[in-house]
Amino acid sequence: MKSYLISLLLLFAVVSFTSAQNNIALEKQTVSLNDLSDEYLQNVYRVTEKYGFLEFPISYDESFFENLRTKRIRTFSHFYRNNYAPFYVNVNKHDKSRNDAETSLLYLFNKSNGKYILGIIRAKSPDHNAYKDWLVSFAFNGDIIDYLPIREVYGNLVTTIEAQLNSNLTINVQRLTFPHNDYIIQNSRPIENLQGARIDASYKITQEGKFLLTEEKHYKSQSYSPETLLDKKTRIASRGEIISTHL
Repeated sequence: MKSYLISLLLLFAVVSFTSAQNNIALEKQTVSLNDLSDEYLQNVYRVTEKYGFLEFPISYDESFFENLRTKRIRTFSHFYRNNYAPFYVNVNKHDKSRNDAETSLLYLFNKSNGKYILGIIRAKSPDHNAYKDWLVSFAFNGDIIDYLPIREVYGNLVTTIEAQLNSNLTINVQRLTFPHNDYIIQNSRPIENLQGARIDASYKITQEGKFLLTEEKHYKSQSYSPETLLDKKTRIASRGEIISTHL
């Protein structure tokens, strides 16, 4: 009996220690200006102090911009260029043209669970008919650690990526893919009866600033009407697609 109790106590101690370690990993701390050694990030940080840092949780969809106004956070575009990161978007998904002159770092978070800082970078197509946003983690010296697409919009009409950035430093991303089409809009309107599929992915942000994939769900292919794609009130996560039983 005594050895049984000792075993239970040891098991409880291990579980408690593991739980404490996980909590430490998720604990958010404030990134200060003094933490940053990169001059560009320092300048963006100073401006963001005046305009407002983003805070978790965030629904990064159509409602995000209304919430910015409510919280009195202003958007300020800081020119950003990185020739090695895929910060570009075009209406033709096979077009690799870049519009680096208008790629911007729009927002910063001043909370993280490690030696990195998070920001959101936006790229626009040269014709301004598409834009795409990435959540980006930067080392304090300015190097990019990782990046993750969290919003993609075509023609200011059709949204194909939305995301939720959660308080526990996890991220949920919903994405619509149309593998058989180079274009999904034409003449300022979605193409009729596009065949596509939804993919959901979940990530956690590690203490190293990496976006670690923890779960992925694939949904059955279906036809998307222009009316469905133009519906700005219904989020991708709420459209009711059927989960695929095989990949």
